[in-house]
Amino acid sequence: SKKIAFSITGAIKSPNFAYLNFVWFWFSFCLYMVITHIVPRAQDMGLDPMRAAGVMSILTAASAVSRVGGGMAADLVDKRKLLAALMATMALSMVWLASADQSWKIYLFAILFGMVFGGGDPSLIAVVTDVFGNAKVGTMMGILMISWGFGSAAGPYLAGFVFDYTGSYGWAFIIAGGGLLLSACAILKLKITDGRF
Repeated sequence: SKKIAFSITGAIKSPNFAYLNFVWFWFSFCLYMVITHIVPRAQDMGLDPMRAAGVMSILTAASAVSRVGGGMAADLVDKRKLLAALMATMALSMVWLASADQSWKIYLFAILFGMVFGGGDPSLIAVVTDVFGNAKVGTMMGILMISWGFGSAAGPYLAGFVFDYTGSYGWAFIIAGGGLLLSACAILKLKITDGRF
C-alpha cells in the first residue's frame, strides 16, 4: 500500500506528469473545439446543412482508418517523435482551417485533421505506459483524464466566445494551433522511465 502511494506521488511530482497534462489538455481542447464547431464553420462558408454535416462524417471516417496505421507506426518508431510530428501537423491544419475560404479547403482540412488526430490517438495513450510503466497505468490515465476533461470543456467554449465577440472563429483556431505546437515540444521533453521515479 505504501509502495503504491509512493509510486503515484512520485509520478505526479515528475516533470513527465506536467508535460503529459499539458499535452492531453491541448489535444482535447483542439479536438472538441473542432467536433463542436466544424459544422457551424462549414455552414458559415455557405454549405447547406447536409453538406456541412458531411464534413464531420469525412473527418470521423478519416480518423477511424488512420487509427490502425497510427497504432502500427507507434510500435515501429519512437512514439514521442511520431506524436510530436502528428500534433505539429494538427497545429498547421488548424491554421489552414482559420484561413479557409472555400468549401474544398474545409473538406481537405477534414481529411487531414481526421488522419492526424486518429493516427495520434494510439501513441497518446501508449506513451503513458512508456513513461509511467504498467503497474499503475489505469490510475495515471484516470488522473490525466482530468486535464482531458478541462480541455474538452474549454476548447468549444473559447471558440464560441471568440465567434460571438468577433464574428469569426479565426483566432480560436489559431490559439488551438499554438497550443498544439507547444504540446509537440512538450512531448519531445518526455523521458522514458518505465515507472521509475
